[in-house]
Amino acid sequence: ISLNTTYKPRGERDYFEPRTPGRFYRTEDAYSVQLTYSSDYRRRLYIDGNFSYGRIREKTPQDDFGFMFQPTFRASNRLNMMYRLQYEMMKNNTGFVKRNNHDEVFFGRRSSPTWINSCRANYIFSNSLSLGFDLRHYWSRVEYDGQYFMLQTDGRLQPIDDDLGISNINYNAFTIDMMLTWHFAPGSQMTIAWKNVIDSRTDNASQNYFDNLSGILNQPQINSLSVRLLYYIDYQNIRHHTRNMFSS
Repeated sequence: ISLNTTYKPRGERDYFEPRTPGRFYRTEDAYSVQLTYSSDYRRRLYIDGNFSYGRIREKTPQDDFGFMFQPTFRASNRLNMMYRLQYEMMKNNTGFVKRNNHDEVFFGRRSSPTWINSCRANYIFSNSLSLGFDLRHYWSRVEYDGQYFMLQTDGRLQPIDDDLGISNINYNAFTIDMMLTWHFAPGSQMTIAWKNVIDSRTDNASQNYFDNLSGILNQPQINSLSVRLLYYIDYQNIRHHTRNMFSS
């Protein structure tokens, strides 16, 4: 178990979030805490995980909470399986939404929960042949509360009364990767890979997890199959044989 803490007494200048050359967003003092834990890796079933919390202490505090839970099961010397669940909730997060020109940069206040579910398995057939499987679902929502701001030249935010009508965001990325790897010579391998991808972005951010998952699985999919061959050529060995051939 380990514990990490950070404190920024003077906040920071964020030059990326305004997305405008020469502009910056100034935040107030902030702190964060992260607890990380791992169980005994010598056991067939072991667990990794962490908990984190952070806050930017502004008039309306910006909170960031998250956790990760990852059990791994070593079924045998050949089969290894892992599941990972990650969650992050950004509450009252303030960030860029639009700009009219260099001097008119607008921010919005929003909440943004993100879920990441992933499963991974590896099976070793022999010292030279293995099969890997990786499934991952990334789901992130952005929900605006209707409060918007104009970025000032000193990096502070000035509230505005106008409703900019920024749409909420519901983003999903669902991927499956399967890879067969054959090491047929020292430094050389052949890989056969299949990839399935579903990528979707809508403005319906009010769905629960299972309704959202059901909807994403009905979206158009992209499937690809690729073969990669990597062969190691020993230049020194070729040079040695070439010299022997011409000298004989």
